[in-house]
Amino acid sequence: MLYQAELHPACDLLTSIGQIGTRTGRPELKVLIIRAMRGSFATVLNCMDGRIQVPVILHLLDRFGVEYIDTITEAGIVRCLSDEIDSPQTESTLHSILISIEKHGSRQIAIVAHDDCAGNPIPAEMQQDQVRVSVMWLKEHFPHCEILGLWVDADLQVQEIAQS
Repeated sequence: MLYQAELHPACDLLTSIGQIGTRTGRPELKVLIIRAMRGSFATVLNCMDGRIQVPVILHLLDRFGVEYIDTITEAGIVRCLSDEIDSPQTESTLHSILISIEKHGSRQIAIVAHDDCAGNPIPAEMQQDQVRVSVMWLKEHFPHCEILGLWVDADLQVQEIAQS
């Protein structure tokens, strides 16, 4: 049952909110985002944690002024790019970045770490250092791209902590 449809003011997306039943019989909200596949892209390398996806995407849509964000996820992704350079995860991430650049024309890349990361359970300061190392590493590999390092705090606030 559809309750509401509105144009999302932050990113010009048509958002429909409706209810769906569950096995327990309790309704849950479901959000559908509908949009045609055309326009400008940026790329984000993000942890797989679902809590931080929407705040990061909304921040980047505004920050980069693009219509879409290609999202590449890996648990604790900054660990892969700062400490595990020769890992299969890093190789897969590089392949995905190249697709975003070559097929979608992305010219901006963001790398994200966040508070309470299960995939990279180290102190915030160490994760933020990993973000800075990852930004430099990405700039070496993709010198034509703008690279941005983000930190998402416990309140899901997105902070820019590095740029190249």
